[in-house]
Amino acid sequence: MAHSLDFHEYDSAWPARFEQARTEFKSVLPKGSVIEHVGSTAVPGLAAKDCIDILIVVNRDQLDEAVRCLSMLGLEHRPESFATDPSRRFLRRIENGHRTQHVHLLAEGHPQIREYLAFRDLLRGDPARRQDYATVKRELARLHANDRAAYMAGKDELVRRLLRLALDQYALRDRS
Repeated sequence: MAHSLDFHEYDSAWPARFEQARTEFKSVLPKGSVIEHVGSTAVPGLAAKDCIDILIVVNRDQLDEAVRCLSMLGLEHRPESFATDPSRRFLRRIENGHRTQHVHLLAEGHPQIREYLAFRDLLRGDPARRQDYATVKRELARLHANDRAAYMAGKDELVRRLLRLALDQYALRDRS
């Protein structure tokens, strides 16, 4: 079934919405949890779906406890989303029929952590690549306004290319 993308130009309220969620989550999550704003809403100036992507990193043995804690706050655990990956959980918050938060809960050391952060940091720090990504997203949102799967598939090649570049930059930074 097709779903509307709810695509928006950058909203300066997104960082505050993330900070509000971080404060709420930190109050219930296991001590030492890392909470990061990721995805397009974490990149100033970038258009995005109006849904805050949040990365939470916990010890592997705390994954189920973290799911329980976040569920008590009203987030919906989607176990089918990453059923084949025992080190990953996905939750979402829906308010008034609208997705407001996607929570990517990962065990420490999961390779996706580095990918989320590297991609975000590349787009934050490289205006030309941020603009390229924004242009593609806007065009795909226009073409596939009611087809989330087609929108995601359309940006897949660019995302993979940018992610390779971002990870290369992280590797260079780590060596210096």
